[in-house]
Amino acid sequence: RPDKRRIGEIVHELDRLRLAAAKDPRDRLTIVGEVAVSVCLSGDFEAALEVERIWDELTRSLPFFTVCSYPIDCFAQPPGRDRLQRLCATHNAVTS
Repeated sequence: RPDKRRIGEIVHELDRLRLAAAKDPRDRLTIVGEVAVSVCLSGDFEAALEVERIWDELTRSLPFFTVCSYPIDCFAQPPGRDRLQRLCATHNAVTS
């Protein structure tokens, strides 16, 4: 299962790096997320959704812009369509 404490450490370190490089404390950091993708590709879709949920919770108040890029392989096996819809529902914007 995803470790909320460890994900929190990652968030804290990224925010520390953002602040060290920022000209203004409101400067935004763009992050390309790969952890949930790796978990999804390993076959544990529910854990990937949990990583997404934890990440969103921990970064909600931070000026982070997170971009996720899931390969279609994550949704190739049944119930792929349901999984794709559930994952898209956790994001603010989706494009293909």
